[in-house]
Amino acid sequence: MDNSIAERKQMYTVLHNNYKGEALARIRIDEGAFAGLVYHYNTVSVGDTEHVREGTDAVKFSFDYDVDEYPENYHELDEYELIDLETLLGDILVAIILEKEQNVSRAINNNESDNE
Repeated sequence: MDNSIAERKQMYTVLHNNYKGEALARIRIDEGAFAGLVYHYNTVSVGDTEHVREGTDAVKFSFDYDVDEYPENYHELDEYELIDLETLLGDILVAIILEKEQNVSRAINNNESDNE
């Protein structure tokens, strides 16, 4: 697993078993200023490459989310803290997507090896 993905993965926990029967997985932030915050993504979309810098393979994601549980030390966020939170949620989303992509690639490679 890529180091940056592993590092990001330490920042959060996907709470699969805590919300059985619900369509959306909840995610708890485990480290940093927002530790203890539990949320879920609603809509996630991949934007066009129109606004991406030329020469990069960057993709613009957009998402909306709901907070399900606030940490004990929660306070109303100012605009800079909100930017920090949403940047973190975006980083976590990318880490989740990359991890799933690696798992799928690994499974395909294992399947191909089994068929040889």
